[in-house]
Amino acid sequence: AEQALVVLRTQSRLTGTDLAANIALAKQLAKEFRISDTAGLGIVGAGTKFTSSAGKPEETLNFLRAVADLSAAAGRPLSDLQETLRQLAAGGAVQESALDKIGGGVNPSQIFEAFGKSVGVAADKRTEAQRSLAIYNFLMERAGKVQGVAAESLDTTTGRISALGAAYDNIQTKLGK
Repeated sequence: AEQALVVLRTQSRLTGTDLAANIALAKQLAKEFRISDTAGLGIVGAGTKFTSSAGKPEETLNFLRAVADLSAAAGRPLSDLQETLRQLAAGGAVQESALDKIGGGVNPSQIFEAFGKSVGVAADKRTEAQRSLAIYNFLMERAGKVQGVAAESLDTTTGRISALGAAYDNIQTKLGK
């Protein structure tokens, strides 16, 4: 848990976001997604990095819920969410891998091309921030079609087992193990 907090503290400083607000968001997501507090910290850190790169740090909570819904709709467990978000924030081929997992097999170049046309920017002139914003917009639009799937997945047998694992992790963290 301490390492996840250090990472979140660093991300908050690098992105100019409020650490206390990010910690509160992590606790909220841990409860909402029935994941460990440590996982909540990691998810918020990775999510904040991505939303900040897209110029949308104030939308981190909505984005995280959207990505959770997309992941659940693709049959991926919420425990994979942190890694998917890290991949989205990494850019390049790693980012394309994350998009393939949750974006339904859409070629990223199609996302970037459509975004470029909408803002009048040629492919070779796009910045990383514009690439991130294109992905952000695409995922938010796509998530509107599967809203609530993550919450529904929590009430399955797999979701309940995962919640028990998260509760166990939280107990171990509190006991210092």
